[in-house]
Amino acid sequence: MILQAGAAIRDISPGRPMPLAGYPGVRRISTGIHDPLLISVLYLRRESAGVLLCSVELLMLNSDVVRNMRRKVAEAVGIPEACVLISCTHTHSAPVSLRYLPFNGDVSMPAPDPSYLRYVTERVVEAAVDAKQRLQPAAMAWTSGGARGVGGNRKTPNGPTDPEVGILAVRAAGKPLAVATI
Repeated sequence: MILQAGAAIRDISPGRPMPLAGYPGVRRISTGIHDPLLISVLYLRRESAGVLLCSVELLMLNSDVVRNMRRKVAEAVGIPEACVLISCTHTHSAPVSLRYLPFNGDVSMPAPDPSYLRYVTERVVEAAVDAKQRLQPAAMAWTSGGARGVGGNRKTPNGPTDPEVGILAVRAAGKPLAVATI
């Protein structure tokens, strides 16, 4: 029973100015690209079972958009939808990507551009297929590390925090293939 892993990355930076998400009451329009917005995919397979982890550099996505992405990825890669995990990095410097009830009526947070969401979905599927095509024998390790000074307890500044970060490391052909933090 050999573990196989494949990874892929796709750029989802918009090709035109778009409203940016994350700061209600502050209208922000992108003026260029300082750092690209990326999709990172890690596909892990052992025998006939696989799981696909996908990280999208957006603030958040609505559940209907994620369900659609998961369905399309599952069909393209040939695994159950339940084995497709999609998360967002929660960046506040990406295009508006969801309708969020607390922002309802806030002119600084318009509705997401449906064509951009379709583009992101297409790129997620492309990256998933690419990761599957790149499958190779791999080794995986799980550990944790300290992250003191990053984050905190916003409700009680001197309250409890969790300074530990879970780390999943995957190597293939003797070289690092992917690192995921949880």
